[in-house]
Amino acid sequence: MYVYESLDATGFGLLKDAGYRPPFGLIRDPSILRHSDGMYYVAHSTAPAGNQIGLASSSDRVSWTFVGNVTLTASRVGSVWAPKWFIDADGSVNIVVSLRVGGSARGALRPYLIMAKNSSLATWSIPTPLVGLPVGCIEMFIVGVGQMYYAVYRNSRSKRIEFASAPSLTGPYRPCGSPDSVVTDGQGPALIPLDNGGWRLYFEHCVLGGVCFTDSYDTFRTWAAPVELPGLTGVVKQLTVVKEVVPGGVSLPLGRLSLRSGELGSQYWRLVNDVVCLEAVSSDSSTAVRREATFTVVRGLADPNGFSLRGSDGRFLRQDGSRLHLSRFGATESFARDATFAVRRGSDAGSVALESYSYPGRYIRARGRELRLEPYDESYLFGAESSFGIAAAWA
Repeated sequence: MYVYESLDATGFGLLKDAGYRPPFGLIRDPSILRHSDGMYYVAHSTAPAGNQIGLASSSDRVSWTFVGNVTLTASRVGSVWAPKWFIDADGSVNIVVSLRVGGSARGALRPYLIMAKNSSLATWSIPTPLVGLPVGCIEMFIVGVGQMYYAVYRNSRSKRIEFASAPSLTGPYRPCGSPDSVVTDGQGPALIPLDNGGWRLYFEHCVLGGVCFTDSYDTFRTWAAPVELPGLTGVVKQLTVVKEVVPGGVSLPLGRLSLRSGELGSQYWRLVNDVVCLEAVSSDSSTAVRREATFTVVRGLADPNGFSLRGSDGRFLRQDGSRLHLSRFGATESFARDATFAVRRGSDAGSVALESYSYPGRYIRARGRELRLEPYDESYLFGAESSFGIAAAWA
């Protein structure tokens, strides 16, 4: 099992290669959980046939310890497929798993639920079937949104990733669509909430041959075009992602400052005809130029954990497509989102990178003289051109 981590749900870096091997059996389809005791737990299937789920734990996601195997005895389980964690609103810890019952490792897989009977995860309930889902749905991942439960899974018959919803965890589920962008052939779905209220679906695109993601902002009804996850294609299969809020990290100081190119130290952000560019600025520059290279940082209009930037005349820096320009305040949700940025670590010590709040995974990047929003990639050039140093305000 390999472990990766990301600050932005897009750029994943390797935390630990070959991070865990069970003492016996296989580790297939691992799913990760952060438990109430602060420990991380992984559940995985252990063999193509059999009736067990393997569990391992870690305090740091780097060093893992075998906890034990959970044996599923009800209905003569013949095969266990892709266990996935789900924590309900009441705090109960569950695993959703596809099973072949009747004692055979052949035949159709059906979704079941087991619930931990204690906080140590030592004992579990007998498998309970999830009602209303099609035969052959596998690799199921469940999330709760409001009063509803949403299941996303691979339909092994239609070869599609599909969604179903239910008023209770065990069903009855009713189909509620499929991501338009992955109707061809997708597998291994995993869902996480984004900071800006959207949802991100990770999956393996069997036709394109890569690990991809797509985002939805209307509770899974419509989806953006799939984007390949940088650096993971050909390496990762059957990933799951857990989102955490952790203390610390980089930030922008509130108040006036200037931002310097991490690659070209004498070049600073400067407003030219209300568009942000990189320009040489020095103490010999005119008062107007130094004012155009000064910004005021405030708490994010859409999210106080993010940041918004204002020019010297009080107007806000806002994205418009891939460009950045000044715009007068607009009391709309879309304006607030487009004028908010998340601050990430830059590639150079002490530098920052600014990620779009409206479009997670897109960063402010120097393209020649102009600054533009572009999708993250793992290249050295991207890191250099999207990193900026914090400098004292020119005006």
